[in-house]
Amino acid sequence: MNKQFESYLAWLKSLEYLGPDVIREYQDSNVSEVVDFASKHIPFYKNRLADFGLISSQINSIDDLSKLPLLSKEDVIKNKCDLLSVGVSRKSLVRSHTSGTTGTALEFYKTPEAIAFQWAVWWRHRARFGFGPGDWHVNYTARPVVPLEQAAPPYWRMDYFRKQIIVSAVHLNKKNKVEVIAEKIRQSGAHFLTGYCSQIAQFASFVDSSDAVDLGDLDCVFLGAENADDAQIELIKRVTGATVTDQYGFAEGCGNASRCEYGNYHEDWEFGVLECLDPVVNPDGSRTGRIVATGFADYAFPFIRYDVGDTGTWAPEDYRCPCGRSSKVLWQIDGRNEDYVVTPEGNRVRRWDYLFKDTRSIRQAQIVQREYGAIVIRIVPRGAVSEEDFRKVRSTVREWISSGLDVEFDVVDELARSASGKFKPVVSELDTKASK
Repeated sequence: MNKQFESYLAWLKSLEYLGPDVIREYQDSNVSEVVDFASKHIPFYKNRLADFGLISSQINSIDDLSKLPLLSKEDVIKNKCDLLSVGVSRKSLVRSHTSGTTGTALEFYKTPEAIAFQWAVWWRHRARFGFGPGDWHVNYTARPVVPLEQAAPPYWRMDYFRKQIIVSAVHLNKKNKVEVIAEKIRQSGAHFLTGYCSQIAQFASFVDSSDAVDLGDLDCVFLGAENADDAQIELIKRVTGATVTDQYGFAEGCGNASRCEYGNYHEDWEFGVLECLDPVVNPDGSRTGRIVATGFADYAFPFIRYDVGDTGTWAPEDYRCPCGRSSKVLWQIDGRNEDYVVTPEGNRVRRWDYLFKDTRSIRQAQIVQREYGAIVIRIVPRGAVSEEDFRKVRSTVREWISSGLDVEFDVVDELARSASGKFKPVVSELDTKASK
């Protein structure tokens, strides 16, 4: 953590309880400023506004954003260079990737300041529950931090700079390994855990089945990146005895919403604005619609009216959260409930975005499991299919997920969606197969 991060975090904490008028004035001003900057310094937006007969002075508030077209993931993929601010050196930026929840891989850039800002937003969420950057914690990660074939502990690495114990989620596949990891947590004195819900729930299920495990004094579990069902939440609460909370964000770093002590998601209004697109008004006055984000933190590669690919339910306009914060409230985030793949080792894997980060010919991808020990990756190619990309994906599966998981590819023109039109990046047909 650097001084820029510390400055952002202190500033964000000081703004927690500002009133709605101040929040609205701040967001209106930032919308106007980022659009004006983009119209002058970002070739893509300069051309986009001209194509729609708009000038930046017409965009002065959140309400004016609806005049602008949406930015899709495919727009970012095709126009990566034109989305960079003129005169900014790529050497000064951090290259980032994601596949997101729509199965489309994309690459973009961030300034170090924007990354610090995003981390500050995440740590403000943790601060609401009494934790700061100096507190030791356990971080469950999808990436292996020790070799997959390693049969003896440690199944973790110590990050003394960030005060975290990094645990390889791929090693949460045997009861005896989990018992060793749990003992490490107890001895460390860590008071909170963080990671994907599916990973921590799997860990909790092993702990629950063991009479010999003591996790120590855990106070909180911070989840992210995927929705959690009620059964998973209750299991984690019961096993850890901790408060369970989460925040909603995405790698593109153009919006965020964090839970408060009362369980509501509050828009992190300093970081960006989340629009409710094509809202359906529910009987209780809440609105459900697609999430569209405009970020304030990164002018080098700004995301303006970015179609995230998820849906959310906003509380009624007159709703006031008991926590006292005046930022917009979301009651629910949809679009991230996913099936998982069961590996030969017994791991349950939901997140696969890192498989496609360094590929160029894969436009969209979907993971399908029809039988244990094997997956089919449905691919929508971008132009000619690259066998080299297929080799990269297979290699990454062997290195990061499972050396015994068979991988086949199915090149298709279009990926299937559910009856509701929702895309599922992971489709498990194991239960269906077993029932026949």
